[in-house]
Amino acid sequence: MYFYKIAIDLSTCMMAKAQERIKQLEESCTSSVSWIIHDLNSDNELSINDSSVDAVISTLVIEHITSLDRFFKIIYRILKKNNHSWAFITAMHPNMYQAGSQAGFVIDETTGDKLCGISFDHSIEHIIETAAKTNLILIKYSEKGIENEEHAKNLGSRANKWIGINIHASFLFKIQNN
Repeated sequence: MYFYKIAIDLSTCMMAKAQERIKQLEESCTSSVSWIIHDLNSDNELSINDSSVDAVISTLVIEHITSLDRFFKIIYRILKKNNHSWAFITAMHPNMYQAGSQAGFVIDETTGDKLCGISFDHSIEHIIETAAKTNLILIKYSEKGIENEEHAKNLGSRANKWIGINIHASFLFKIQNN
């Protein structure tokens, strides 16, 4: 099976992590990846053709986006305008921001140094409403959290403080054809 993928990120550190992980996929199937460093918050046009993409998968990006309007307009612009195109978006749940947490990732395992970008607390409702303005209709929404102490134990010591709290949100959108 052949897959062609486009990976977009502002952070060269995150891009390097993605490139490491994609090597495993490339060993198991024929694939090709175009790697694009791009700031989705900038006014610069994303260099992907209109109506050229079957699906968009955006994981833990939306909390770094200043303008949801611009973000969803980009997704709508690049998605093919048919009944098969979709966008799957994951986000830190707003509960995490309300508890004082911020998006980031460890950049050095030995020192524990963490890189934290600018984050925005977009409400679930605002995400769904803004997507709908660009003809992206919510098909499925899901929230997940740390269920209990056993679940937290499997995820690591930092998970204990999130027991009983939703920490992850995911959205599946499809294009609404007029």
